[in-house]
Amino acid sequence: MGPSSDGFLKTVEIASNGTITDGVIDTLEFDTSYARYSDIVHVYGGTIYAVAYMGPSSDGFLKTVEIADNGMITDGVIDTLEFDTSYCYEPNIIHISGGVCAIAYTGPSYDGFLKTLRIGNNGNIVNLVDDSLEYHTSDAFEPSIIHVNGTIFAIAYRDYHRTGFVKTVEIDLEGTIREILSKDGAYGISANATRVFATINTEIISAPISPGFNYIAFTYNSSSNQLKLYINGTELASGTMAEVITTNTNNLYFGKINAIIDEVTIYGTSLSESDIVSHYTAFAS
Repeated sequence: MGPSSDGFLKTVEIASNGTITDGVIDTLEFDTSYARYSDIVHVYGGTIYAVAYMGPSSDGFLKTVEIADNGMITDGVIDTLEFDTSYCYEPNIIHISGGVCAIAYTGPSYDGFLKTLRIGNNGNIVNLVDDSLEYHTSDAFEPSIIHVNGTIFAIAYRDYHRTGFVKTVEIDLEGTIREILSKDGAYGISANATRVFATINTEIISAPISPGFNYIAFTYNSSSNQLKLYINGTELASGTMAEVITTNTNNLYFGKINAIIDEVTIYGTSLSESDIVSHYTAFAS
């Protein structure tokens, strides 16, 4: 928390012997309203970082930024997610795998919460939260989460009486998201129990799904640079991408998900909305 209770990020250089050199390299005011208890994590091997903190109205916020190897902060804040709209105190964020991160924090009613979410390698935050666990149903303060081994993580925290606790949890390295169709580095469709995620290159859009069968269609029109995601014949998400789909020799995978998949089709052209409605009507009948 900096001047006027705003959120600030500063970069410095620390030599291998521990000496801090050259003073402050760069500064970013990432929240101009309110920011307390900030925690930062490196998301990818490149230059993307994520900051979790208590923001305006004491809610939980996540923001992504890009920090170059020379310490310069580029382009300001990339993306923002309000991951808890009720209360967030002392969040601790950890990188799980790929773009998946987990945040342990004191949430509503001072209970202990753990949430996972996904960040694209361009810094875009995939919509909403992937998964959530209330790991302690009474006072849980000052949580700290670490990786133990494989998919096992440990959360240390204290209660109101300053009694210390450690709890272990299992977090799937994919953040519980499973691939329906995927060509690594080019395109893919994946899902968990409540949302579907569609990806081309580094662009990601997502939409909610319902229990039972869902008819999912994902299109990209290179003339209009439009990505569209349809669920049961209705467009629920869209985005833009001013580039061609990456081509590579990676394998095309189907069905890395605990679900029934039927009638997978890949077209060499972008289907129209009327095409998709027609296909869905035939599927639903």
